[in-house]
Amino acid sequence: RIKQCETSNAIFSDNTSGHIYLTQNKIHGYLDLVGHCHLEGDLVGDSMSINNDLGYVSADIYQCNFYNTISHLPPNSTIDECYLENLYLAGGGEGLDATGNIIEQATLYNQSSLHFYRNHVWGDFNLSSSDWEDAAFVNNMVDGDANFITFNNTIAYNNFNGAFSCTEFNHVYNNNFTIDFPYVTLGDYVRDYNNYYPGINTSELHAFHIDPMYVSSSDFNIQNTALEGLDTLLLTVDDDFDGDKREGHSAIGADAICFPD
Repeated sequence: RIKQCETSNAIFSDNTSGHIYLTQNKIHGYLDLVGHCHLEGDLVGDSMSINNDLGYVSADIYQCNFYNTISHLPPNSTIDECYLENLYLAGGGEGLDATGNIIEQATLYNQSSLHFYRNHVWGDFNLSSSDWEDAAFVNNMVDGDANFITFNNTIAYNNFNGAFSCTEFNHVYNNNFTIDFPYVTLGDYVRDYNNYYPGINTSELHAFHIDPMYVSSSDFNIQNTALEGLDTLLLTVDDDFDGDKREGHSAIGADAICFPD
């Protein structure tokens, strides 16, 4: 256990059969951890430090700031309420649950069963997989470009502010887009009840073209009451990006903004 320490060096720990606890530390180097890892309230890395290898057995990361790249995670890890400079996974990390994080950019290769909820991605988000997967990208706000080269993803209730592309065998609905997006027409593909502004869409049965009137270029909470009641329940989602309940006159996208009757 390491608690409330500050070091300019890297930390290496190999404890495959045990647990590694880091709490409220300032680590200006990098982490190379082997075992069941638990991180809470830690500040890790800087612009000069190299990538972090976390876990290999399990990793639970809560309210931490990573100022360098996370390059490895064990299966079924959790990352909640963290700041991530760069999430770059070229292998491993399947089953990752990421909730309530600020992510500068993310590139995820050969991943499966990922679940991203209520994250704000300031840069680009790229996800690719060569396998069938059961994954969800729900209630997120993405300021950069998003690219999904995947299968069997649920991509719903998000606000996308950049370019978007997606391959076949995915389910895309109840999102806000700034432009129309290309997609493969073959296979089992569900794309419906999305809002495109500006931009046009002619390949979707129920497409909307309403300005969501975002608060600002960095705050994608909506202000336009014309979106009232357009939430179509193709997927059960209890809350929105801010944690507000989706009930009553809910709206398309990451911000439910329940309007008064």
